[in-house]
Amino acid sequence: MSNSVRRNSSIAGVAILGFIVMLVVFVGFAGDDSADPGIVGQQAPQVVGLSLDGEFFDSQEVDGFLVVNFFATWCVGCIVEHPELVKTEAWGRDNDLQIVAAVFDGDNPNDVADFFAENGGGWPILNDPAISNNYAVGRIPETFIVGPNGIVLERFQGEVTLADVQGAVAAYEA
Repeated sequence: MSNSVRRNSSIAGVAILGFIVMLVVFVGFAGDDSADPGIVGQQAPQVVGLSLDGEFFDSQEVDGFLVVNFFATWCVGCIVEHPELVKTEAWGRDNDLQIVAAVFDGDNPNDVADFFAENGGGWPILNDPAISNNYAVGRIPETFIVGPNGIVLERFQGEVTLADVQGAVAAYEA
């Protein structure tokens, strides 16, 4: 076998191997994460601190359901899901549901404030990396639904919708 044939075969093999690795990584990243429930079914970590608007927030003072949303202004999925969270906030007013946002990965507070001013949303926003660590958030957007009993009911990795939140609430109330 000539050197050029061996070299071309090696290049093709490396390319195929690279494609397989990329496919495994992509499927692992974009796939269904329901096999790893994390803290679902456990007591929710407390979310507490001063919001970006200077108001004190403590998740233990929330009566009803709590939606804990992790986001950043540079996250495309977070931008896509934001209108659904605005709808969820409106629905939640009549359904004992509160949203709180936790800024992920040190996003600039001024950028966050500008984002909410432009896109709506009146829920508290906390900028404390410990919150993401306590919920073991690895990538965003990620959202947790906490029941009135303080137990994590659902974990959504990727964009969450109003229908997702309504489904979690309905399942709890059933």
